[in-house]
Order: sequence, then structure tokens, then C-alpha cells
Amino acid sequence: MNIPKYISDPFYRYKREKIKLSDDKLGTKINNLSNISKSINLKTKTIITFIQKKLGCNSKNDILYKKNLNENSIDDLLEELIQNIICTKCNNPEIEFIKNKKIIKKKCKACGYEIEVDDDLKKFLLNEC
Repeated sequence: MNIPKYISDPFYRYKREKIKLSDDKLGTKINNLSNISKSINLKTKTIITFIQKKLGCNSKNDILYKKNLNENSIDDLLEELIQNIICTKCNNPEIEFIKNKKIIKKKCKACGYEIEVDDDLKKFLLNEC
């Protein structure tokens, strides 16, 4: 699956796995969270925190304490996160986060475009910097 997924080029450089879920006795486990985090250059904690806040549930490591989740809904939330972090100028996912006091900026490694991160996204990216 391409990053972002609306790009349909089969030879596109930036790819990620589709989310794989399994039922756990505590909730729903994301089996391939570490692979996905590597492909979009974010820490696993950032991804799970984003999904947790959007679903309104608790989590621990790669387990969401909520039953009856499907892969499509989690995949859509992940795509929403990807849309928020990719470069707004060139749509490239090669982003570096720079923290300067209370300001977090995202800088594209491909085109050099730099912009301040939105306030709602800052909460999730605090542990990234």
C-alpha cells in the first residue's frame, strides 16, 4: 500500500503494510505496528496514541482496549495521521520533526519545505522530537 494510499503507482517508492489486527483477551492487538511505524518514520507510541485518542479508548503498547475494531477503520485513522504529517508541498512522507522550545516544525527532507505543526497534532508529536 502506498503512502499516502490515494497514489496508485505500483512502483511508488514509499510503501507500508495494511494493518493486521487480532483479538486479544484485553482488546484488539495491532500485529504489524512496528513495521508500519518504520515505513512512515514515526514511533509506535505516537501512532497508537493517535489511534487511541481518535477512538476514545485506552491502550498499552500495541493493544487497544476496545473490542470489535476492524482493519478498515484503523487503516482510515492511520491514513488520516499520514495526511497530517506528509509534506504539504510535495506530498512526500520523508519528514523530520524539529522541536524548538514550544514550537514543533516539520521539515521535508526531499524539498526542504518547513512549516509549524498544527496545535492538535503537537500533542501526539511531543515524544517524536
